[in-house]
This record gives sequence, C-alpha cells and structure tokens, in this order.
Amino acid sequence: MPDIAPSDCSNCDRPRSGQYCSHCGQKAFDHRRPLRELLGEFQHQVLAFDARIWKSLKALLIQPGRLTVVYNAGRRHAFVPPVRLYLLVSFFFFLAMPFANPEIVTFSETPSRNAPVVEATPADPLSPPEESAQPATDSKATAAAGPAAESAGGGFFERRFTRLAVRYQNPQDEINRLVSRRIPQTVFFLVPMLALVLKLLYLRRKVYYVEHLVFAVHGHAFIFATLLVAMLLQWGLEATPWDPQLASFVPMTCLPLYLFLALKRVYGQGSFLTAFKTILVGVLYSFLLLVALLTVLVVTLALI
Repeated sequence: MPDIAPSDCSNCDRPRSGQYCSHCGQKAFDHRRPLRELLGEFQHQVLAFDARIWKSLKALLIQPGRLTVVYNAGRRHAFVPPVRLYLLVSFFFFLAMPFANPEIVTFSETPSRNAPVVEATPADPLSPPEESAQPATDSKATAAAGPAAESAGGGFFERRFTRLAVRYQNPQDEINRLVSRRIPQTVFFLVPMLALVLKLLYLRRKVYYVEHLVFAVHGHAFIFATLLVAMLLQWGLEATPWDPQLASFVPMTCLPLYLFLALKRVYGQGSFLTAFKTILVGVLYSFLLLVALLTVLVVTLALI
C-alpha cells in the first residue's frame, strides 16, 4: 500500500489544503511524533482553554450581557462557547449542592383524625436544615401505620406526605434529596422557556430565537455562579459569629441587577423600559420556576 503524502488527507486520501480536509472535514493530526512534542502541544491547548475559561468567567460575573453580545456578533474565539460555559458552571454548582443540604420544601405536622398529615411549604434553599417530622421508630408501629396511611382521607398530597412520614425516618431530608436530583433537568428545561419569554417581550425587534437562547444560557450560568458563591459564603459565615443567612442577600441583590444590566446591554433599550421588562421577566420566570418545581414535587411524590 503506497504511503499517503503529507498533503493528502489520511482519511479520504484526497488532496488537502490547510489544517482541515475540504472533503471529509478531518483535521490534519499526526500522532506519530516524539512524546515531548505531543505533551507540549497538549499543555498549550490546556493552558489556552484555561485562559478562555477565566476570561469568560470574568466577563460573565462583572460584565452582564457582554458574552451574549460578543457571541451573537460572531466574535466567538476569545470566549468559551455558551453551552460549554453553562455546563462547566452548573457542574460545580450541582457538585457542591448536596453538601449544602438545600431545603426546597419543609414539612410540619398537622393533626388529623386518622393519621398525621405532613404539609409542604417553600423553604429558603440556603437555610440550614431543621428538625424533620417525628419518625415512627418502632418497626411494628411503622407496619401498623402503613394501612392507616394508605386509607387516610385527604387529597393526593396528604396521602403521599403521610406515606412519606411513615416510610422514612427523615422524610424532609428524603424528599429534598429526591427533588434535588431532578433539579438539573428542570433548570435545563427552563432555559428555552426563558428564551421564549424574551422572544415575546422583544417581538418587534428582528432578533432570532437562537439569539435569545444564547442570552438565556448565559443568564442561567450566572445564576449558578451566584448561587455557588452564596453557598461558599454561607459555609464561611458558619465559622464566624455572623448569621449564615446573610449569604442569601448575594443572589437577592445580584440577580435582578444582572438581569437589568444584561437586558440593557444586549437589547439596547432605555432604562425605564428595560426596568419594566426586567420586572416582567422576573415575574414570569418565577412563575415558570414555581410550576416546574411543583411538577417535580408531584412526580417525585407519585414515584414514592
């Protein structure tokens, strides 16, 4: 078999001009080189990618909307692509979230004629865990309470919460653990929904849906980064006399401000109209988030 000339593509044997083959698209790369050269090339690529990461994170955190403007304008080489940045930040956020033991719902016992009823109420995800409902410690009592829980009156939530209190020693921790496992998929679903909201609010502007989607991806990456900073700050405050709940002010102040500044930079409207749309986007997104979390809670309870 004849040797393939260096100017030919090693995949399709056709003439190649440049770094990529114009016929099959394969990149010209020869691994049959000294190991020192390969390691040097790998180190160069890693350091170059790291530089892009830090540059992208800096722009994401202190220059709201800049990444979206630059990406939509076609200048994409200097920064990490939106989806990759989103996955990177969300990975570290969801990696740290179990250690923060977030409370998405809290339970409180209420009296009932047949069995204890456990209510779900919204909770601050950065708040420390409270004492959960009293478990049934005796195995015989738990077994006897099972039929009573199944036949107890009330609606879907009452029956499911009663069964949860009977089956688990720490029902609040268990339901929050199960719900937290579905949060990544839930937030990923909210990204295109936010883009749809922006598309409706800026319907008269000649902006493609994909451009709104880029804004939504960057916005959610900022949300994850802000919540991650808040969790780290909370852990740091736990070792000081300061109240760890002060960390919740980070997302409460940064998220609305970021949204206003990002909308103003990306869409270029006046301050008053941008402030109005910031409030509108916040209300609509909060509604979508509430519906999504309730859906996750119902699905989680139905599978218990």
